[in-house]
Amino acid sequence: MATASSTTYIHTCDLCGSVQLRTDLRRLGLAAIDEGGIVLRNPEIKGPPADVCPACQERPIAELVTLLETRKAERDSRPGLTW
Repeated sequence: MATASSTTYIHTCDLCGSVQLRTDLRRLGLAAIDEGGIVLRNPEIKGPPADVCPACQERPIAELVTLLETRKAERDSRPGLTW
């Protein structure tokens, strides 16, 4: 008898935790700023990105900024951790 394994991916909004289709989520992150302007050719993401559902995209931006900065601080506090 043969066995097979399968992988199931569940995509969730990082703000509200709702399960969404991957195509419905928008990936956002903090880009590096250089000399007062955004590095246009190859911006560096300064921390893990956040996937945000359409409903949460309508929420105040302060909530998203707080989430991104918290995730960046968590990354910075764990040496050797990479995203």
